[in-house]
Amino acid sequence: MPASLLHAVKRQLSVALRTLRTQGLARGFMVLAQRYWYRLNQFARTKIAKISVEQVNGPVFLRLGLTDWFVFLQVFVDCEYRLPSAIHASALSRLYKYLIESHKTPVIIDCGANVGLSALWFANEFPAARVIAIEPEPSNYALLKLNASTRDNITPICGAISDRKVNFELKNESTSHWAWKIAELSGGEFETSTIEELLSSVPDAVLMVVKIDIEGGEINLFRSNLKWVNDTPLIIFEPHDAMLPWQGSSHAIYSALVHTPRDYLGGGENVFAFSHSLRNISSGSRIVAWH
Repeated sequence: MPASLLHAVKRQLSVALRTLRTQGLARGFMVLAQRYWYRLNQFARTKIAKISVEQVNGPVFLRLGLTDWFVFLQVFVDCEYRLPSAIHASALSRLYKYLIESHKTPVIIDCGANVGLSALWFANEFPAARVIAIEPEPSNYALLKLNASTRDNITPICGAISDRKVNFELKNESTSHWAWKIAELSGGEFETSTIEELLSSVPDAVLMVVKIDIEGGEINLFRSNLKWVNDTPLIIFEPHDAMLPWQGSSHAIYSALVHTPRDYLGGGENVFAFSHSLRNISSGSRIVAWH
């Protein structure tokens, strides 16, 4: 057997085993069967499938024949948004419970939500939080809106995030539905939102998590208007330096984060930046301090 074919077989077996392990035998076999049918049927590759996922109550919609499958693997098979440290996860959980007890609304902003799978993950992990999921590409947004339609705590937004209100156009140098970028353009078809604007749309809001996967748009997001950075207990971001060499996309993020002490932990393709302010939350019900 050629080495390339052997590698491909091993990769597919690994995917199948991981899927069965996280989704269970019955659900895992069903998802894998659907994946291969949609992938091998050229007339079905762009069609929307409805699947059942172990970690989510209710249906999940995605295009199993396209790159949505790989997003599914990242989110629900490899669980790349699971907090990588029990100590840090416990501190964030205590803050979440305290905010609810204080009649505040914990807010999670998902920047670059794609078809909404990461938003579903956060909505399941923090059911009393408001998840604001923003995605600029119309076909991705249509699926995001569909996935959010049966969840009361997800608010889908068609647009992009930046440090200011500007117009933009969409660009994609590949054929992948997860590789859309924005380019600021006067008179562009779309308009950006800011973190502050999204947060202000929720009554009694407290920003708890910001997840950022915006294909280089982090350079603009972190160039100014950064008060929200210090106020956010957890910022999750995917570095794009390999995809965008010599543009300093990660440098833009770290330059903004270093003004307050944080712990940086890796998980899958993501970096989890936990504010040391989370240490101020006691193991009991009393809060020593918060921003």
